[in-house]
Amino acid sequence: MPDRALARILIVDDETAQMKALCDTLRDAGYETVGCSTGEAAIAVLSEDGPAFDLLLTDLMMPGMDGITLLQTAQQIDRDLVAIIMTGEGTIVTAVEAMKAGALDYILKPFKLSLILPVLYRALGVRLLRIEKTELERRLSEHANKLERLVAERTIELNDANDQLRRAAQVQQAFLRDVLASVTDGGLILCHGVDELPQPLLAFCEPIDLSAETALRLLRVTTRSAAREAGFSDERIYDLVTAAHEAGMNSVVHVGAGTAHVSLRRGDGLVRVRVEDTGPGITLEQLPKATLQKGYTTAGTFGHGMKMMLYTVDRVFLLTGPDGTTVVLEQNRDAPDFNTDPRYLP
Repeated sequence: MPDRALARILIVDDETAQMKALCDTLRDAGYETVGCSTGEAAIAVLSEDGPAFDLLLTDLMMPGMDGITLLQTAQQIDRDLVAIIMTGEGTIVTAVEAMKAGALDYILKPFKLSLILPVLYRALGVRLLRIEKTELERRLSEHANKLERLVAERTIELNDANDQLRRAAQVQQAFLRDVLASVTDGGLILCHGVDELPQPLLAFCEPIDLSAETALRLLRVTTRSAAREAGFSDERIYDLVTAAHEAGMNSVVHVGAGTAHVSLRRGDGLVRVRVEDTGPGITLEQLPKATLQKGYTTAGTFGHGMKMMLYTVDRVFLLTGPDGTTVVLEQNRDAPDFNTDPRYLP
């Protein structure tokens, strides 16, 4: 509750004798008081540098600046200042208007000290609550600003870390691409984006939905027909069909669905089989074993199937990541030279 010894009251009354008597009486009751006989003088006192006032006790009807105008001006100087209006009998309506303007209470003149002290005490309690509210709002604002700065700083740090991880992953992927291309003599091309995959040739059939029960058989039959139309030998046809089956099987086994596209270029006898799905893909850590180690297989990897693809077709394009995997098998009409191609040497 408010401490009288710390409470400062500004008393404004155009009747100087009454103002001084009220100042003395409240000072004797333990309050620090300052008196003014005009509203203009009170505003000058409120505007001075020094300790703030806790309460404004002002007469309503005064020559020059009246109590309502004084109240409104004073609260522009100190929004936490509480005010009590003193008014004579017959001016209750005006006093109520003053309260609507911001006065906390009003007192009818003449009054006894025993009646005004409880009113002052309650008003000073409101003053303390207003100050606490203002301080709490200030602290909350500072805390919110601090959190905002911390979030902004942390966001920058995380973005920098993500950029570093992204660049490191790109370097690792580029290195792995070169290694895989080297050890497979260009047979396996690791792609970084869709734009690096070879574009489909002339579509040989409608896309094949690998979620259907007969999809793998349809993929084999379609691939065989496209290869035959491109002029492949029986052995080349068998190799391409085997690879297409393995690619389709991977999507069915590890993802449960996928889509296959078969296209060809009749002029030079080139066939491409594209199999794509939306599974979890192969991580960079899994890629070497998944593509080169026979028998290696986990959910989301190609295992033995990928190994077989590399030995049965001319080129395998691979795009894999968390959004899915795309494999493009490319087979030419003419077979590579088995005596010079490192992929077929013992």
